[in-house]
Amino acid sequence: MFVRWLIAVTGFCAFLELPLHALPQNHSVPSDAPPPSLETSEAPILEEVRFAGLRRIAPAAVAAQISSHAGVRFDAARIDKDVRALARLRWFDSIRVEEIPSTAPSARAFENQKRIALVFHVQERPFLSKVEYSGSRLLSQKQIEKMLEAKKLVPGLGKPADPVAFHRIALTIRSGLNELGHPDASVQILREEARNATVTVRFEIDDGPLLRVRRLNFEGNPQFSSKLLRSQMRSIAPWKPFASWRAKNAYTTVAFEEDRARILAYYQNHGYPEARIGAAQVSRFNERTRRWLPWPYGETRSGLSVLIPMEAGPFYSLESIEATTALQHAAEERSGKPFIFPQIEKGRAYSQQEIDKLRRFWTARIQPK
Repeated sequence: MFVRWLIAVTGFCAFLELPLHALPQNHSVPSDAPPPSLETSEAPILEEVRFAGLRRIAPAAVAAQISSHAGVRFDAARIDKDVRALARLRWFDSIRVEEIPSTAPSARAFENQKRIALVFHVQERPFLSKVEYSGSRLLSQKQIEKMLEAKKLVPGLGKPADPVAFHRIALTIRSGLNELGHPDASVQILREEARNATVTVRFEIDDGPLLRVRRLNFEGNPQFSSKLLRSQMRSIAPWKPFASWRAKNAYTTVAFEEDRARILAYYQNHGYPEARIGAAQVSRFNERTRRWLPWPYGETRSGLSVLIPMEAGPFYSLESIEATTALQHAAEERSGKPFIFPQIEKGRAYSQQEIDKLRRFWTARIQPK
């Protein structure tokens, strides 16, 4: 007669041994009968609920988060929900529930009932006492704090240390360095726990080498010129004035996805609704350059080469645009005037943007005010 739940921090690791009294004893149940309930007279009474392992958090604060309490009958589903509810709080590194015989004096109403006690064994996370950022020559502590505040990732001092939040902070710092042209930047999370159940977390930052985007080309069947396609790009644009100051010569996945969406929209609005743009192929290269000031000399510089695969697909033109009979009647009833649909130039390149504008226009015309 033993039940146990175990939850790890990084993911659910469920370990469950169901008690025999939770299983139905009669296996010849009609197919149309309702499923048996755990809330039966066979289920034992929870005489008490205890919490083991608490150091800073009050038992009453934990008890307020669960639905299992003294006086109710044993219910495995309810206990499972309680464990998950406690895990969502991110207060504990591990949670384990144990069923033991109750030693508390029995109330008269429960004298003939089997009584048990539930013990929630928890391991509290240490409280965060201090956060440090070190190692970066590009980002000061104030810049990092401002970046985290904008992302709503400011670490909560005096609260249980949350490894998931620390991981998000590290990703945000690394992303900021990527935008400055440092794709190999890395951030390590170092923890130093004290005896008083507190922890100091230090983010050790390595900026990595500066690698700017120096080449950007298109391959495949783009149909449009590279110059025209580059003009659609806003996030990765090393050819623009002051690109390094405006972080336009740095490659990040987010920046590329923004530019890919812009290029794809251009295709869809200029006769190529089936255009496809593949994932960027990013590689390093070294090139020899020559400088003339303050005296002539040669140097080798590293950079990133970005190659974007393109497939324009077939070209589509508009032959005609027609309105359904239902749309015509609705527009005439709404305006009280004969329906006149705008004419288009035959052979004009298909434009998804123009189609969407027409749809919004006529939807607004037929809707009641």
